[in-house]
Amino acid sequence: MEKMQKGFTLIELMIVVLMIGILAAVAIPHYQEYVVRSKLGKVASYAVPIKFAIASYSQEYGALPPVGVTWASLGIFVPPPQTSEVSSITVSAVNPGEIIMTLSNIKAGTIDGQTITLIPSLGQTTIYWSASSSSSDSNLVHVISQWQ
Repeated sequence: MEKMQKGFTLIELMIVVLMIGILAAVAIPHYQEYVVRSKLGKVASYAVPIKFAIASYSQEYGALPPVGVTWASLGIFVPPPQTSEVSSITVSAVNPGEIIMTLSNIKAGTIDGQTITLIPSLGQTTIYWSASSSSSDSNLVHVISQWQ
């Protein structure tokens, strides 16, 4: 009478562990990039009310807000609530209407501590925004290119 095999052989188990290791090696870096991009998306949505306030000001007065403008003069009577991805957000004291955001808690070493500057320019009937950054991280460059 033949003896029935119960369970898996060592080779079969080693092959399964190897396949799981290969999948993890490929998936983890992609997952980390998606997390960074989702946090940068949160940064983009965080700036929307301020961009809207600057656009409204420009529509009402026919020019970008002057340097040194206060939140209240933009129609924002409560400063934007703090988020963990943006450590500070200001309207530029140098160039009219520019929004400067300092990033934090996104990606240590390459993005944290860097700034994004949103630069407005008035068209005939709309306001156009361009973005620049002090970082050359590929995720940040990709997200900024979508904001243009």
